[in-house]
Parts: sequence; structure tokens; C-alpha cells
Amino acid sequence: MTTFNTGNPVGSVDPRDLYDNAENLDNLVNHPTKTEFQDRLGVPRKTWHGIEQDFQQFLVNSGYTGTGAGGAYEDYDADGPLTITALNQIFTKGGELYRLKPDQAMPYTTTNWAADEANMLAVGDAALRQELAAPSGAELVSYEGKSLKETLDAIGPVFKSIASAKLGEFPIEGQRVHVSSYYSDWAMHAPYHPAGGGEFVATAEADQEDGLNVYATATPGMFLVRTAVDRHTPQMMGLGLGRNAHEGLELSEFLQLTKRAYFPKGEYPIDAVSAPLTVPSDTDVEAHKEAKFSTLPNSSSGLTKTIAVENCSNVRWQGGVAVGERYDHTGTDGEFGHGIYIGGGASNVKFIGVESSDFWGDGWYIGNADATTITNVTIEDCIGDGNRRQGLSLTSGIGVNIIRGHYRNTNGTAPAAGIDIEPNVKQDATQYVRKLLVDGVRCYGNAGGGLLVAVAAGSGGVGDGGLVEGKIVNCFAYENGKDGFFFNETSWLTASGNHSFNNGEWGYNCSVGVKDSILSANQARNNPSGCFNLNNGCDRVTLSGNRGGGGEYLIKAYNCDELRITDCHLRNAETALQLDQCRGYNVSASSFKDCPYVGVLLSNPDTSNGMIVDNSFHNCGSHATEVTGRAYGAVICAISGASANITNMNRFTWDSGKSPANSIYYVRSTTTIKNKFVHDVIQDRNMTKLRTEGGPAEPNNEVVDINDLFTYPL
Repeated sequence: MTTFNTGNPVGSVDPRDLYDNAENLDNLVNHPTKTEFQDRLGVPRKTWHGIEQDFQQFLVNSGYTGTGAGGAYEDYDADGPLTITALNQIFTKGGELYRLKPDQAMPYTTTNWAADEANMLAVGDAALRQELAAPSGAELVSYEGKSLKETLDAIGPVFKSIASAKLGEFPIEGQRVHVSSYYSDWAMHAPYHPAGGGEFVATAEADQEDGLNVYATATPGMFLVRTAVDRHTPQMMGLGLGRNAHEGLELSEFLQLTKRAYFPKGEYPIDAVSAPLTVPSDTDVEAHKEAKFSTLPNSSSGLTKTIAVENCSNVRWQGGVAVGERYDHTGTDGEFGHGIYIGGGASNVKFIGVESSDFWGDGWYIGNADATTITNVTIEDCIGDGNRRQGLSLTSGIGVNIIRGHYRNTNGTAPAAGIDIEPNVKQDATQYVRKLLVDGVRCYGNAGGGLLVAVAAGSGGVGDGGLVEGKIVNCFAYENGKDGFFFNETSWLTASGNHSFNNGEWGYNCSVGVKDSILSANQARNNPSGCFNLNNGCDRVTLSGNRGGGGEYLIKAYNCDELRITDCHLRNAETALQLDQCRGYNVSASSFKDCPYVGVLLSNPDTSNGMIVDNSFHNCGSHATEVTGRAYGAVICAISGASANITNMNRFTWDSGKSPANSIYYVRSTTTIKNKFVHDVIQDRNMTKLRTEGGPAEPNNEVVDINDLFTYPL
């Protein structure tokens, strides 16, 4: 503020105003620090010093120049001393760029770095930004072996759709083009899906369109060719995202073109009757877990396939869900509307983590052709859920592997199993199964059985049975309506480390014709029919190391030769072991507990020449009330003509109140002869050893050297 501050208007000749004007002029021109002042009318004004400061900042904001002639950059050490006359002048020192601080007077002449460093600002990054922002900045950046300028020069326009890109003109060979999506209205999906667009190169080195990688343009002879991608998506052909009513045929063509595909999340409708998705050879597919291959409703009672793998090799498919139409099916007959069908000519095929559910027939079907044409098929970590006939069927093939996975909730029509190994040998002798591995799968909640080996009905057959050299290991079958595991007409089967519990019938049911096989280290619990059943022609079968209990029988065998039971430890059933018309059997080193009716029941004339050796029976035979048609009240019962059987070195013990109701050994009928009960050990010497009914006892049946616990060590 001036001294007098009269407020008189401009033009006043009042001496006081003249004094104030002189004072303002002095501030304007000569003040060394102030950047502004108020004139005698109170208006803010810039001082000359302030104007100079603003100009220097303007120079800084406008970009840098060197301290040398013509703005050349000078080096502090090589070219000094340097003279700095503006704040936007820079120089180099030790590879860094510097300028003068704003509070220093100019011109400024450098002397030595010890004195000058405190007056300088490093500006290397700012200088670089200035160079990059310059018109020639793109030449300073490299991309794919070319300068960014060269790369950008080759990029053409961006198009919203394939259709609009095809209408473009591309006169430059090698020009790059970006397409946002296949259809313009798919652009909204781009952040979440590969929506069919991508990068293309304009070139004359193409022959014709293929609908996926090559498109003709408005420029004659010029095509847009898609740059290399790791996997193609069906959206690159305009498929998916609900665009078409059904896409089986188009998706098959897509796989023919790409061989390496990715199916994003979305629905892919398929007409399983007339246009299934057919997978070609040398195909590698990955699919999002919510990529749904949905079967369109139909009324077919015949064979249909949603995904078909036939007459091809080297196929890998990971992820996705095949969805059936069982709840929208418009017919009432048939049971062959399958989900994923692997048929004749399929080799080196692998599915990983794929679900196939809600089909009118089977979720998975493998076979229906000469077994030699279906080889090396692996189904790993897959699911069959809620299908009408089977979770998975295998009718023919060599080297099929079913690894882990869940096969559940099958219901609607028989067999209604989780997995059914169902060789068609009785219909066609070439449709057998060899070298099967089922490892770690879970079959549960099925109306029928859990895991079945059940030769399909027919008039023919083969001598070796339908399945040969099969391994079923580490599997779980539980809460199924029928047997947990069911086997028939199979040879050289190994069933080991499996678990079967809370099923409707047997834990393990070897029904007919299981030969030269081993069931070992399995568990069976709470299956009402019992743990193990071997029925009619199960010859040379070994039960070893099995555990569990519950049900009517622990082990029941009928009409079997050379049965071996060893190291099995089972408990809690009505009858421990029934051998009916079994010849040349051997039961050893096993234990049976808490079976109130009978420990061992030997029945019918053909039950002969067997040995029961070194076993333990605890709380067996305590039931004292007669039941029509049932043996009871003894540990070892031989009836109805069982002959020439031997018990030896077995141990019979019981808790208080659970001793055998009548005797240790019970023999019935005149034809039950030549059985020997030798060197067994009983808990109580006063217990009745042998009871007979309806026929002779000794000497036709002998009790020899029986010891009690006090005279024979356990």
C-alpha cells in the first residue's frame, strides 16, 4: 500500500498522488525479492522480478535446452565453466542432467562442483519424458525388434466386428488390424470372454476364407489372417454366447479347423439326434467349468450322442459339462440317449475333469464296437450325475482307465448303476474288455449297484468271460440301492483296497463265473445281505486281508471250486461263513466274531475236501431257538451230505452268555460223513463237542484230540 493512498482517479495532479506514483515505480522496477505489489488504487501488480520468475518457469514448462550454442548439451567437467542464463537450460554431470534452482541469480557461472551442487536440481527423468513426448519419441522405443514408430505405422484401423473388417480396404502388405469381437454386439463380453475378435495381418499370401483364421477383404487379393493364438475359441467362428439355436455341426467344423480349442463360460446347444459335436483326431480341448454342452430336447428311443469320439486318435479334453435332456425328453421309450460317447476307432483318448449329467441313457458310454479298435482310453476326475440308466458304461475296449471321479444318483431304468462294466460278448464275441483299471472312483446314491462288472445278456459268449485282467482298486461304493460291487463272468480280476458300506444288498457280490481272481484288503460294512458273496462257478478265487462286518452273512459261497479265504477279519452277522457245494476250499488265518447262528455252515454233498485251519471264532453259535431251514447253535455245522472236510487248529471262544447254544460241532443227515474235527481249541472243556441229528456221528465223523484253553496254548 502506498503512503498517502488518496484514492484519487488516474490523471490526478495532486502532489500526494505524485509521491505515491514514484513509490510504486520504485517497487515495480527495483525491488529485488517481491513478485507483486498494490498500486495506489489497491490493484495487485507484478514486479519486474515477478515477471522474470514467471518467464523462467514458462521456459521450464516449455521444455529443456542445453547451455551450449544452439541449445547443445554441455558437460560440466569437459566444457566448464558453464554460464546459465535461463532455468530451462540443462547440462550433464556424471551421466545425470541438471538445471539451476529457481532461487539463484542469473547469469550463473559454474566454479566447482562442491560449491555448485547445492544450487542445482537433477532433471534426468523429466528430460527423458520430454524426449519421449517429442515427435520423434516413438523412435526411442523398441517393440518386437522394430522401433515403436515402425510398429505403429503398420497398425491399421480398429473394427468392431469381423463383418465390418471384411468391408475394409488394406493396400499395405503386413498391415495389422484389430477386431474387437466377432459380432459388434458381443463387444460387451470382451472383458470376460474371448468374444471372437483378435489381431489380424493384411496379406496377399492366402487362398480363401476358412471362417476362423482367414477372411477376404474389400481389397482384391488381400486377406486378413489371424495372428497366432495358443487356443481358438468358438466365438472366433461366431458360435456360443447364445447366438445360435444349435451348434453341434458348426462346433465339429470348428474343432476340425483348430485342433486346439478353448470353450469359455457359456452354453453350446447341440442336436444329439442329427448333429452331435464330433471330435476329430489330434484335438486338444480345454473348457471353462461352466461351459455347458446342452442337449436339445428330443423324442428318440434309439442311440443318440451329444459329444462323439469315434474313428479318431490322440484326443485330450479337459473341463466343461455335458448336460442331458432327460427332464425335457418328449418320448417314453429307449435308454440310449448318451452324453459322451467313445466308440469304435477311438484310441489315445483322455477326458479330465468333465461332467456328464442328466441324460436319458448314460452319462458316459465307451464301446459298442470291436474291442481292438477302442484302446488306451482314460477318464480321469470326471463325473456322471443324475443320469437315467448308468453313470458310465463300458461294453468293449482294451486298456481303459477310469481314474477317480464321482458316479452318482443314477435312477430311472435298470441297471441304474454308478459304473457298469458290461461287455457285449454274448451279442458280439469281439466286444470284450481287457486290461481295465478303475482306481479311486466313488459310486454312491445310485438306485442300482455302485460298480458292476456284468456281462450283457445274449445267446453267445466267450470262454474267458467278458472282462479279463481287470483291476478295481481304492474305490468307494456306498448308499446304493443294490450291491456296492458286483462281478460276474470275469477272469484274472483284482479288487483291492476298496470300501463298500451302507448299500442295499451285498458289499461284494461275485455272482457267476468269476475265476482266477483276488479280492484283497477290502472293507465292507453295514450291507444287509452281507460282506462277500461268491455264487455258482466262482472258481480259484482268493479272499485275502479283507475287513468289515454286518449283514446276514460275512462270507457266503455256492458251487465254487478251490476257494481260498485267508487273513480275513470279519464280524457281526447272523452267519459267519457258509460253504454250499464248494469243493477243495481252504479257510485259514482268519477271524470271525459275533455271529449268533453259526460260525461255519458246510452243506450239500459237493461241499467236500475242504480245510478250515488256524482260524478264530468268537461268540459264534449262541442262538438257541430253532429257525426253520437254518442251522443254529453251533460253531461248525455240517449238514445235507457235506463230507471229507477237516477243521484243524481253530480256536473257539466266547464272552459270558454267548457260548454255543448246543455244541461246538453239529452234524445232520446220514450222508454227512467223513468229516474230521482235529486239534481245535475250545474255551471250556465241559462244552459239548459234537451233536448229531438224523444220522450217525462217530466213527463216520470224528472229533480228534480237542483241547481246551487250559491244556493248549493259543
